[in-house]
Amino acid sequence: MVQPISVSLGTLVAPVKTWSPERDAPDKYFEYIDLGAVDQEKKVIVGAREVLCAEAPSRAKQIVAAGDVLVSTVRPNLNGVARVPAEMDGATASTGFCVLRPHPGCLDSGYLFNWVRSPHFVAEMVRRATGASYPAVSDRIVLESHLPLPPVPEQRRIAAILDKVDTLRAKRRTALAQLDTLTQSIFLDIYFRDSDNPAVKEFVGEFQSAFGGAPSTLEAMGYDSIRFLGHALNGRKGTSGDEVRKAVSSMRGFRGVTGLRSFLPDREAQVEPYLLTVEGGQIKEYK
Repeated sequence: MVQPISVSLGTLVAPVKTWSPERDAPDKYFEYIDLGAVDQEKKVIVGAREVLCAEAPSRAKQIVAAGDVLVSTVRPNLNGVARVPAEMDGATASTGFCVLRPHPGCLDSGYLFNWVRSPHFVAEMVRRATGASYPAVSDRIVLESHLPLPPVPEQRRIAAILDKVDTLRAKRRTALAQLDTLTQSIFLDIYFRDSDNPAVKEFVGEFQSAFGGAPSTLEAMGYDSIRFLGHALNGRKGTSGDEVRKAVSSMRGFRGVTGLRSFLPDREAQVEPYLLTVEGGQIKEYK
């Protein structure tokens, strides 16, 4: 089975323009995204502020665009990352961020955003950080990191699924915040690493033995994708694009660790999500 190639991040992103607000337009205002503007839990920009150019902080230099991915280079264990929304196109970001602007022909912004949130990326940044009291990484270290690079359509499919998962998780967080008034809550997710499902237990155990940490949703999806394609092509001689699509759309009876079951002819994934509930302050499968 062909594995996705691993490519250094620096070869997949474009340079970002910089400016000097206090010198270039001292009488005007600009929208500033500093390190504190990123919600580290929700991974969104929530605290951008308007600043007079003449009073611009010394780190206000990088002009960002919609779809850029911001990666905080300080305290990488906190994983301060966010994607620039359309309404902040043209804002200025602190040089405390490594600004990643994906080349559209080879890297999808949504896929990149989910990758820089992954345990693999965070662990590498933490390992390469310097400074005991104020650990940090450089832009060079971020750009030297590697990521698996499937074809762009597959990147978009993965990103779309993970975006749906984020929506479910956001709803779950809202429900968890209301636990004091709820006797029982039920949530949906495509992956639950503490599941009693033997396949999930086996996957998690093997992953932890190999990499020393628990697999994320992104890694579970990659595992299922490879297994699904292997089952679909098993016994088939042809591997042309049409033959692969037919094999995938006709595949039935698959049970993935992410709840993946099959694909419709229009490539829509059929997923059986996990039902989760809260008992004693802990997330468990709903029986």
